[in-house]
Amino acid sequence: MQESQTAEPIPSPTSGQPLHLLIVEDSAADLKLLLIALEEANLQVVCDQVDTIAECQQLLEQKRYDALLSDYRLPGFTAYQVLELLQQSTQEIPLILITGTLGEEAAVECIKAGMTDYVLKDRLFRLPMVLERSLQEFALRGQKQERSPKFSSRLSKSSCLTKLANRSTLALI
Repeated sequence: MQESQTAEPIPSPTSGQPLHLLIVEDSAADLKLLLIALEEANLQVVCDQVDTIAECQQLLEQKRYDALLSDYRLPGFTAYQVLELLQQSTQEIPLILITGTLGEEAAVECIKAGMTDYVLKDRLFRLPMVLERSLQEFALRGQKQERSPKFSSRLSKSSCLTKLANRSTLALI
């Protein structure tokens, strides 16, 4: 089942633009609670909701998202398979696990596997904070990756200038 929903049009604190979310959830009631939690935090969101792995893959290939929220266990697949699809896609976005119950060891394993964070369904009030922090973390990571080639280029130029200056100094001596 694929569904698009829009929460109250309240500006997003991150950019003033609505956040585009892919939500992998099979429960309409849980989806509604999740959207209410985001709305109460004054986040403007546009979301696509899917409940099959095939639909998730299709949307990851066809659309761009700011983040992916996924239930841990769905009929026929888990969040680990969603993570694999995300890693195979061209999108570098946070994957936040939304789950009813998750032990500490399982949570650590999910984070080690590459999921960004998790929120328990009975603590959805944390979701806006976790989402915002995850988006900031990914934005910083992207900025560092952009700067890295520029820094290397500057470092190389600086190294060349230093060598030239050293040669000039030696030629004058």
